[in-house]
Amino acid sequence: MRIRSGNGATQYTRAYSDFRGVELAGEGAKISKNRLAYSENLYRDYDGEDGSIIESIPGCRRLATLGGQIYSIILQRVGEGEEYLIIHAGDRLYRMSIAERDSADALSVIDTDMPDRKCTHFTHSGSIYLLCDGEITVVDPSGEVSRIGEGREAYSPILSLNGEAYEQRNLLTRRFRTKYTLLRPNDYSYGTPGLRYKILDRELMTCAVSGIESGVSGEVYIPAYTSIFGERYRVTEIAERAFYFATALTAVYVSEGVEKIGTQAFYYCNHIEVIHLPNTLSRICDAAFDNCQAMESLYLGSGLLHIGGSMFVGCKALYRIYYPGTAEQFRLIEGYEECDEVTKVYSSDYVKAMLMLPLAESAESVSSVREDGKLRAFSTLSSGGLISAVCVETDTTWERAASFEISATLPEKTESFNTGAAVCDGYSAILGCTVSEVFDNRVFLSGNPALPNTVFYSAPERSGAENPLYFGAFSYFNDGAGGYPVRALLSVNDSLAVFKAGDDGSGSIFYHTPATGDDYMPRVYPRSYVHSGIGALGAALTFMDDPVFICRGGVYALDKKRIDYDRNIVCRSHNVNFDLQKEHLEDAVMTEWCGYLVVVCNGTVYLADSRSTFSHTSGGTEYEWFVLKDIGGWQGGDTLYRYDTLEVGDVRAHNSPGEAYTGTVYSEEVDGELIRYGETDGTKYSLYTDGEIVGGEFSPATLALGVDRLLFFGTGRGDLLILNNDRRGVAPDELAASEDFDADEYKAAMGMRIHPSFYSREGRRVRYAMKTAYDSCDIPHLTKSTVKGSLVIRCKSCSGAMLHCEVGTGASGYTEVTSFPGGRISFDEMDLGSLALTTADYHTIPIGEKEKRWVEKQITLYSDGYASPIGISAIAYRYTVNGRIKTDA
Repeated sequence: MRIRSGNGATQYTRAYSDFRGVELAGEGAKISKNRLAYSENLYRDYDGEDGSIIESIPGCRRLATLGGQIYSIILQRVGEGEEYLIIHAGDRLYRMSIAERDSADALSVIDTDMPDRKCTHFTHSGSIYLLCDGEITVVDPSGEVSRIGEGREAYSPILSLNGEAYEQRNLLTRRFRTKYTLLRPNDYSYGTPGLRYKILDRELMTCAVSGIESGVSGEVYIPAYTSIFGERYRVTEIAERAFYFATALTAVYVSEGVEKIGTQAFYYCNHIEVIHLPNTLSRICDAAFDNCQAMESLYLGSGLLHIGGSMFVGCKALYRIYYPGTAEQFRLIEGYEECDEVTKVYSSDYVKAMLMLPLAESAESVSSVREDGKLRAFSTLSSGGLISAVCVETDTTWERAASFEISATLPEKTESFNTGAAVCDGYSAILGCTVSEVFDNRVFLSGNPALPNTVFYSAPERSGAENPLYFGAFSYFNDGAGGYPVRALLSVNDSLAVFKAGDDGSGSIFYHTPATGDDYMPRVYPRSYVHSGIGALGAALTFMDDPVFICRGGVYALDKKRIDYDRNIVCRSHNVNFDLQKEHLEDAVMTEWCGYLVVVCNGTVYLADSRSTFSHTSGGTEYEWFVLKDIGGWQGGDTLYRYDTLEVGDVRAHNSPGEAYTGTVYSEEVDGELIRYGETDGTKYSLYTDGEIVGGEFSPATLALGVDRLLFFGTGRGDLLILNNDRRGVAPDELAASEDFDADEYKAAMGMRIHPSFYSREGRRVRYAMKTAYDSCDIPHLTKSTVKGSLVIRCKSCSGAMLHCEVGTGASGYTEVTSFPGGRISFDEMDLGSLALTTADYHTIPIGEKEKRWVEKQITLYSDGYASPIGISAIAYRYTVNGRIKTDA
């Protein structure tokens, strides 16, 4: 806009409003007039009453001082509306109720044996899992802490079911299970090692036990099946003289399936005490047990049809024969008369067999065998020093299916995990990971320095239940080659993005999508796309459905999220990269808070506004940014006292009220009121304090966590802080403690506003500042002069706020100058002391700036007083054009 002044010169108006954010650049860079060339501790408060202005961000308060560096702040949601923070600080774990965060009882120590370093963590089904120093610490929804191996075991998979592969070995444990569901015991009957066999019929796949090796002693078990030249044969006979003169045997158990015992099969086995025969046995040939002198008991089966002659010659100890039928049925057996001299017991209670259940893998030990859930006694079979099978005594006849479950432990050496890059045991492979992500309802882990290219993922149990402690031996994939690590994992809609580091900040981004098919054994994640030449330094986050990550160039995003589209990698932070790229971005962390992306870099916080975006000249969509400085905790310091106007007794008012006092502070009670004073040259001067603290040691924030509208910070010294934006409508303690305070009336008057006292950081003053761009008013070749008194600033009214204004011009290069003595102007000097926070009014302040013959001009506004927030809506001034720039000849 232009107007004609009284002296005839045309006046032009330059206005700045609708400030979009900061645009940091080097000196002389072109900046949009609606952006700020500098911003410090300002933002848009969308939760307040006017999100269109730039205003002070609230201060921070301390919730706790913890026992060491804060390594992680983790949200734990338990049920509906119940939220906690799990905080790893030093060697301890803490749990804090978010709802009771300002209560002394909100924080509790839940573990005192944590490693004093950063740990990888993930959340699953309300529990928190921390991987560190060779163990997994689990915090369940109730806050109870357990560790793998101490009251809680990693999932022990069923490696085989009925002899067939079933689940993968779990890298987190050497324990495994083998399970059988048997309808007939003879399917897995035990055969004593050392038995010899001969084939009877190759077509029918039948064989007979033909003998036994010397040296075999004790109990002998005849199996129902055996393996001959790698093929499975049914054992249907015990051949003639198979155990002739086998004097070292003490008992014989014959499995179901054997139909015949040949002549003199057990001749002169003079130490056998008991023989068990199966129900399938139909024929016992002549003299089968001749001279079994020690045999006391013989158990016959129900299918017996023929007993040969001379059966029990020399069996002088035999006194009882058991038969699972009636006496009438027994007398139907051909040759039953051979048993007339022996007592018969007609019962089936005695039937016995031995099962041999092979293990899925050779084991170091077997801890238990259960039949239908009940513990059973067992023995083991070994080969090469390792257990290959268990033997369980059982009944020979079942009318139901029986379930057997064997729990065993793999030998340590067989647990080695080899990806081609390095070899380590499975437990160390998982526990050495440094990054995690939950994708496709599974936990993905990577970043193990020993396995830099490997990404592991959890597997559900065969039942379908998700198990975050089950990492199958085949549930992994490799991306890239060499020693560059995986820096981050990120769930990107239907894909998992794997950010691989590289030399000089380069790297690759690999995308994986779940393959269809069997969801359990195992599900695979083939590579679907690769971006080369760029990689993350560490932090990655899905921000408002925008997958962002930090690399050398700043904050970048994966612009496309569908698998069937090419993915574009775009920068989201051009406007702050001038400063952001100077930070140590490897240690940067990101979180989401109130629609802002929060990037924490050692005390400096960069805020990206999701509600304010623009199209950059590079072609990508970018966020508007704000910058917060000196975010962190304080330790120590002294209360600041100032001279007061009070006069009581011999205590006087100083002639410079408000000036800081640096001496010793005394106090005495006068007429029931506590008076503070200081002495200068023998005179007592009254003092006051507004709570400001000066000095102390600062510890910058190194991490943050946004939880809905709350923003928490942690420092290297153990300070747990929270931003005071949750103090809307809340009165400070000193005000709430007054006798006439009405909380409801105060809250109704305040609305969504925050009292100025909450704009300090643990009692320290905060600097709020902004600078407009150096502006030539679009005529850089002409000089201008400001119309005297035309500079005005439209401000949000804030009680006690001190707003300072400085004006810099390019009249002598780009040296910043000011038109005010001392370079400042305040609300108080403008007689605006009546401004109150409890009004929503804005005030337009005229400033007597009168710079002449400038080419470019920049306006700086700042407040650095204690609890002195500001809010800026617009800046405007008028100017006249003088003429072309004069240069020295």
